[in-house]
Amino acid sequence: MSLPNRGHARLPAVNRISRRGSGKRIAVLAAGIAAVPLLAGCFNGFAAQTSNQPPSGDGLSTEVGAIQIRSAVWVRSPQNPAAFTLSATFVNTGQTPDALASVTTVPKASVEITGATIPLTKLSVTRTAYNSNLFVNLNGALVPQSNYIQTTFTFAKAGAVTGSVLVVPSEGIYAGISPNGTGGSAAPSQSPSASASATATTSASATPTSTAKPSVTATTR
Repeated sequence: MSLPNRGHARLPAVNRISRRGSGKRIAVLAAGIAAVPLLAGCFNGFAAQTSNQPPSGDGLSTEVGAIQIRSAVWVRSPQNPAAFTLSATFVNTGQTPDALASVTTVPKASVEITGATIPLTKLSVTRTAYNSNLFVNLNGALVPQSNYIQTTFTFAKAGAVTGSVLVVPSEGIYAGISPNGTGGSAAPSQSPSASASATATTSASATPTSTAKPSVTATTR
């Protein structure tokens, strides 16, 4: 009497287990491949879409070269509706020192930077107005609340970038921030003649402007 071939009897069960294991491996592999584009967006560096944010309630965030500008807003003076100070964070992501050399606006107005320029050392974070003794003050622009001032930031090495910077009141998270330098530290010194000149500019040459459409442009050197 011949015995049944138990080895052949096990084959269907083994095949079923093998097929199930292969199916699981294929599903895991497919899920991993699908996740790659999502992860890639997080590792595209400073040129990723999340690094080029349009103006928002948190302010303008943009970049040029190795310099990032984060959460930039013009905070209106509670004493003078045509005077503002820039609350912003500048991040130098490069290995080369740079500096904020100038700021210009549309509508055109007088801009005063602490010390004429603001140094941005390599791999550094620099703030203006908020908990800082560095200020970028704007005088002579009549812009309605919650509108934008077209602002061009020019850096010594990175070049220039232009964006729409929101006008906000000195309230809430911006309370205490003003062109007079009450943003947590001492204000930049200003001579009486410079103060008088700024006042004259405010009363004589300030002109209302219409609502600006948010935009960002950059020019690298």
